[in-house]
Amino acid sequence: RLMRLPVLLALAVLSFPALASDRDDKGFGLIFGPGIMFGSFSSPDSDSAAPNSVSLSLEKPVNKNFAWRADYAFGIDGDDTEFEGLTYNVEVDRIFSGFMKLHFGSEWSQYYALVGFSKGEFSAHADFLPAYRYSDMSLSWGAGVGMKVDHKTLMSLEYISYMAGGDVDFAGFGLRFTQEF
Repeated sequence: RLMRLPVLLALAVLSFPALASDRDDKGFGLIFGPGIMFGSFSSPDSDSAAPNSVSLSLEKPVNKNFAWRADYAFGIDGDDTEFEGLTYNVEVDRIFSGFMKLHFGSEWSQYYALVGFSKGEFSAHADFLPAYRYSDMSLSWGAGVGMKVDHKTLMSLEYISYMAGGDVDFAGFGLRFTQEF
């Protein structure tokens, strides 16, 4: 947690070239993007699990190379894991994320990097026992590649490490469709 300030300062300095990029006034509305994440969950007191979630993103481009992005994810399919001889079903309750998005490419393709913070809540259920709850907040990062399917719709594949090194590790590969407004 002590490393957060130097990391944030380094990110701010690295983002200056993207922020200073010339801005033309077209194509900087909002971008909405539903997606599905195929996750990987682990914690120090259980085996790994692979819960899946739906992710909704809202993005505000600042210029042609930089955007702010907010994500909200919720679970749609849990996965079973073993802990102390019992089988638990692990689910994503919710994940809130805020990212800086640096993106480069052509008019029809895009490569991007995400850096930000996430707060996640997960639950593990076993028969006849109260649910065990996990909650964590962490520095998050990701990368993706996208291709336009029409003038305002982008299909992208991405990897995001939402949480690592704390009570919970959670990352996932995702498929996302975004629509410019």
